[in-house]
Amino acid sequence: MLFEDFSTCQRNTRYYGGNAGNKYGITYQGNNWILKFPKKTSDLINPQISYTTSPLSEYIGSRIYALQGIPVHETILGTAYPPSSESERLVVACKDFRPSDQRFTDFKEIKNAQFFSDGTEGTSGNGTVLSEVLETISASPAFEGLRAEVSNRFWDQFVIDFIIGNNDRNNTNWGLLANDEKILGLAPVFDNGNAFFNKRSLGQFEKRLTSLQDVRADAYLGFTCAYLNDQGGHIHPHELIASAQYSGCNDALVRFMSHYNQANVVNLIDDIPAYDRTISILPQAQKEFYLKVIDIRINEVLVPTYKAIKQSSLTMDREDHLQSPTLSDQARSAERATQNTVSPPDPQRSEITPEI
Repeated sequence: MLFEDFSTCQRNTRYYGGNAGNKYGITYQGNNWILKFPKKTSDLINPQISYTTSPLSEYIGSRIYALQGIPVHETILGTAYPPSSESERLVVACKDFRPSDQRFTDFKEIKNAQFFSDGTEGTSGNGTVLSEVLETISASPAFEGLRAEVSNRFWDQFVIDFIIGNNDRNNTNWGLLANDEKILGLAPVFDNGNAFFNKRSLGQFEKRLTSLQDVRADAYLGFTCAYLNDQGGHIHPHELIASAQYSGCNDALVRFMSHYNQANVVNLIDDIPAYDRTISILPQAQKEFYLKVIDIRINEVLVPTYKAIKQSSLTMDREDHLQSPTLSDQARSAERATQNTVSPPDPQRSEITPEI
């Protein structure tokens, strides 16, 4: 893998928002890139590390999106010195996907213009109530001509963010590219730095690896996302996916399973060095934890639901739409059957091909 020293790159005139750490624009190989530094953890309760591992999370999460064929910003891991500091840090450079004549319009701005079918303005642009988000996608004039593409992107992000453990997908970090004349299309996926437990120390990963119960809790039982149900509670992605109640989510799950190649993900993570001189990048126990969590999410949540969806489709075709068990019933049954049969990732297995 390419591992770059960005210390000599010239800063450009682009600046960026966000709360995940310091960042600024640089010129790298003649193009505009964003250089992201890890955030100091001093504002956390009982922090176990001095800085988050968000640059590493951004890199791996974005690469997994790319492996699934989803347009995503380009990322490169490397090192750099913060201004006026002698302490070199692990950083990630993200290629700026905005040409100078284009602007990024986030979903928050689009939702902020939406009036809803119940006659209200909803919970403002920031609101992440899922029903409002889905109604905005289905009704906003901003998405005219690309509504299906926007819906697919939302649900693809929902599934892949679950796989990488990104609980920070919200209305400000996905949207459209436009110029002064027209909407040009969806922006690439970006902002994956909150994935992969970016506030944990190596010691915490090592400890939790010793308990399958802890790993399973991290994988999905205790994992929530930024989207809310109508009662204002945070949604558990594994429950929504397993319910099979949203056709868009079901389609995204089928797309994911059709593209997923386990060997590619294993190679991606194995290719990242444990250390670069004195800088910790991805030590072995951390690699093992990442792979174990991904394996559990796929085999205990995605595979049972995928099988239920495919079986339901076959049943509908064969029985001419006769009444059959619901998708959610079939998914729960298949999930129970796999709860205690999870195996560690096998680098030799090139892909998941469930027998239907």
